[in-house]
Amino acid sequence: MTNWKLFVGIAAICAVTAMARPKWGPPPPDAFKWLPTEAKDKLKSIHEDHSLKWEERKKMIDEVFDSLPQEIMDKMPLPPGFDKLPSDIQEQAKAINSDRTIKWGEKREKIRALINSLPEEQRRLVPFPRFGGLVPPFGPRGLPPLVEELRKLIPHPPKFGGFGPFGPRHHRGFPPHPPPEFKEILGEELYNKLDAIHQDKNLTHKKDKIDEVMKGVSKETLKNIPLPPFLENLPADVQTKAQELRKLIPHPPKFGEFGPFGPRHHRGFPPHPPPEFKEILGEELYNKLDVIHQDKNLTREERFKKMDEFMSSLPSETLAKLPLPPPFRQLPEDVQNKIREIMHNFSIDFKQRMQKVREFIRTLPEEQQKLVPPPPPFFGGQGHGHRHGFLPRGPPADFKDILPTDKWEQLVELHKNDKLSWKEKKKQINEIMNSIPSETLMKLPLPPHLRKLSAENQQKIREFFADKSLSFDEKFQKTKEFIKSLPEAERKLARPPPPPGFENLPSDVKAKIDAIFENETLGHHERFEKVREIIDALPAEIRAKLPPPPAPFN
Repeated sequence: MTNWKLFVGIAAICAVTAMARPKWGPPPPDAFKWLPTEAKDKLKSIHEDHSLKWEERKKMIDEVFDSLPQEIMDKMPLPPGFDKLPSDIQEQAKAINSDRTIKWGEKREKIRALINSLPEEQRRLVPFPRFGGLVPPFGPRGLPPLVEELRKLIPHPPKFGGFGPFGPRHHRGFPPHPPPEFKEILGEELYNKLDAIHQDKNLTHKKDKIDEVMKGVSKETLKNIPLPPFLENLPADVQTKAQELRKLIPHPPKFGEFGPFGPRHHRGFPPHPPPEFKEILGEELYNKLDVIHQDKNLTREERFKKMDEFMSSLPSETLAKLPLPPPFRQLPEDVQNKIREIMHNFSIDFKQRMQKVREFIRTLPEEQQKLVPPPPPFFGGQGHGHRHGFLPRGPPADFKDILPTDKWEQLVELHKNDKLSWKEKKKQINEIMNSIPSETLMKLPLPPHLRKLSAENQQKIREFFADKSLSFDEKFQKTKEFIKSLPEAERKLARPPPPPGFENLPSDVKAKIDAIFENETLGHHERFEKVREIIDALPAEIRAKLPPPPAPFN
């Protein structure tokens, strides 16, 4: 989740709010002159009530708008900047405003989604902050006099387009190149990737593409990136505050750091319990737990079982003090307590507890769900190179030109729906695919690692996927069984691509890893545990040639 856009946002906030809290003012009178006097007075009193938290304030504002009769809402103008957009976009926005079936908060979300779906050159026409964004809809409206002198040191945002990912954008559009000082820090290869994104005139959502590149940069490297130029004139303590906040941004764990107490990673079980456990448990108990972590003779399931036995022996007041995994620590305290209750129910195994936690998270309000990072990918899951237990982010891109447009869009929306369980997603995907003519299904390309098989064998696998009498899982099971029946030489062709850096390993090490993946008696986790043991035993000079693990939140 190392997100450059987040960093710039945090830095900008530090620049204007680190020294004092912004004031709130009333709604701009011109923008809301269509409102009845009573409604305007209510909004003004809400904004002047400094005892309210932002969520309380937002809820009360929503209630004011929801209480208005439809004939008043019909007078509501479009958000600022919409008059410069194409007429069809304006009509879509008007339709949202006049929709009597949804509430004010939902209308705001739909308008925001409409803005985000626009091409970049059109999005720039909508002033920053955008309608429905995370900042207050009518404020903050000014700063206390004490920090006025600091505010003068910050240049005004550019006229068009707001702030870019590396600082204020040029007033004529996206900057043509990344900051030149990035080249020495990031290296030529990464810098050129960023430069290609900046110069690609056909790309929309360039910030998202830049974020994808920056997520793979190590935290140590990010520390060397200078603050945006517009912060250089600020006092040193304000700049330091921005640097301190940047350190709070979570980063992918190092080699092998995943498991029951933190984000999973594809390279192995965590070598030690979380360090903050030591102060709570005491050295003796912490060392007992550490022994379980380091016991390489235990399988993954045996380790979880022993840890459950250890944790269930602790007093309830001690368990209550243990911190939750980092992804859950941003949630409200009452929600965290509910998660603790689930995680400390040792009458069910670890997998069942995690499933119950996931189910509970899906019941939370959307704004709370967003506080929990998405599940990390698991390398090589299900033997098809996908995340283990989770769908990829969307249907294969090469399906788009073959599938009917409506079916393609249904699949895209289904993949994006985070509220559905894995089981329900598989069921709905199968229903969509079964509604497509068989001759179309037979034209769909197979996953890349299966395209190396002979044409005859590829056709056989397509027949499994086009068989509408089979469930989603049955199709993959038949494919797996068919591949296992092939001669060894062709079976190896169907294996997903190896992890990055595999080509740098000695031939005898490659052979050992091949043997692990050929062993059908091992589960996915056992395979990667054994691979990790092989990697850990390598000399330091060979391990140094391996790239860092891919970020688990891509």
